[in-house]
Amino acid sequence: MLALAIGIALAWTKDDERTAKRLDRAADRSGDADLAAYNAMLTRMAERAAATDPGGTEQPGSPKRSAGTPVD
Repeated sequence: MLALAIGIALAWTKDDERTAKRLDRAADRSGDADLAAYNAMLTRMAERAAATDPGGTEQPGSPKRSAGTPVD
């Protein structure tokens, strides 16, 4: 049983290394297009959040409070 677990762990590690190398080569070929698209999405989200909360006081996921509602 231990030998099987070690074998699976080694196979998993080798597969992970191969996947990482493949993704690195793909990123090098595309000029990190996926990363640029992800950063653009985060920028749009930040701009949208700033437009809806100009004071920047509301945290994402926080409950909405009206002006007269006391803070716990």
